[in-house]
Amino acid sequence: MLQLKNIYKSYITGGSRQIALDGINLKFRESEFVTILGASGSGKTTLLNIIGGLEHFDKGDLIINGKSTKEFTDSNWDSYRNTTVGFIFKNYNLIPHLSILENVKMAVSLSDLSKQEIQEKSIEALNKVGIKDYMKKTSEYLSKDEMQRVAIARALVNDPKIILADEPTGNLDSRCSMEIMDLIKDVFKDKLVIMVTQNPHISQKYANRIITVRDGEVIEDTNSLKDELHQKPIKLNKTKLKISTGIRLAIRDISNKKLRTFFYILISSIGIMGIALIVALIEGFNEKINNYENDSLANYPIVIDKVYNNSYIYKTDSDKQDTENIDDLKSHKDENVIYPYDSDEDDSKHKNQITQKYIQYIKNMDKSLFSAISYESQVNMNILKKDEDGKAFIKYPKDCWGCCSCIKECQFDAIGLYLGADIGGMGSSMTVKSRDHFLDWNIHKTDGSTETIIIDKKESNKY
Repeated sequence: MLQLKNIYKSYITGGSRQIALDGINLKFRESEFVTILGASGSGKTTLLNIIGGLEHFDKGDLIINGKSTKEFTDSNWDSYRNTTVGFIFKNYNLIPHLSILENVKMAVSLSDLSKQEIQEKSIEALNKVGIKDYMKKTSEYLSKDEMQRVAIARALVNDPKIILADEPTGNLDSRCSMEIMDLIKDVFKDKLVIMVTQNPHISQKYANRIITVRDGEVIEDTNSLKDELHQKPIKLNKTKLKISTGIRLAIRDISNKKLRTFFYILISSIGIMGIALIVALIEGFNEKINNYENDSLANYPIVIDKVYNNSYIYKTDSDKQDTENIDDLKSHKDENVIYPYDSDEDDSKHKNQITQKYIQYIKNMDKSLFSAISYESQVNMNILKKDEDGKAFIKYPKDCWGCCSCIKECQFDAIGLYLGADIGGMGSSMTVKSRDHFLDWNIHKTDGSTETIIIDKKESNKY
């Protein structure tokens, strides 16, 4: 019925890979009571979860009635867990706000049975485990062994072929443990029961097959199956939760947790109102700032820059007469050719000499013509200084970058760069003249001759 073929499973913890199952090969009969023994961390719970479809293996194959699960879809796994396998957990996993009967009915709610049939099957399962009288109570009124009986009834109600029990007596005393084990063996006597435990005494008393696991490997199997399994075709019915059932459970959950729901709604409302308030404040501040700016800057101020740049753009034929007399515009005789627009060809630049006389002129302007006026003046760094002979020299040589900006800015050839023999200049000096978008570098040699190097500003690096 059930076969594990060369199963491997590992986890990554703390940056390192931990092997949980290392090549497990097992065959199970259709009806037998199997216990899996092993210390904590040996891999027994991982093995149980893989059999139940709660975890997926890395390598190998899980074969159910001759059918490989490698190609199982999520829907196939859901059907397998709901119809073929029943689970009994150590911590019971009961829904606290539902009654005992409703907990059992949940296990069969995904089937196609009618409400009446679900009700009857659930009551019958509770009766078999001896807890029918408590079916209208919630789990908080039950003892630990009674809650485990409910978990057994929940596993029983779907009439599964395989029962998986993960330490079902782990939270019980010795007397209750024996009672629960007797119940499991009696109720599931004709089924395949696979139980994980750390108690060898329970294994020896109740199991007809004991599998011992250590470090992810099977080290002992007292009654292993050597023959080929008798396979029956597996049928996986599609399962789904009815919408009405889902809505009913949601309403029930909300009604049983009124205080928690109230706080959720309250916190959500406060959050939404807080966001709305912040948005409103931001909008109000923006409007206030805009109004202030409009009131303060009602008239356009006059701004005087050191360099005035006037760019022209080509106009339509209707406006052609307005641009015919502009010398800077480039004329193209060939009208069948499209030329890229070059803004530099149509730029007109004027450099203002902002002197004290110019500033005084600005201050004497009619105040009714503008709301404000601004200008800036620059103070050059005192890197250059005159010596006793009236010649310029570098005051702080360590602060000089050697960028030649002072040479290019000087309009009177007052500054020259000494080209020493160590850089191949042989004692020459260099000055520069700026014209249009060209720089004329003049090299004055020691023999009295001058060599000129012309640099296009557009093609050279700008400082």
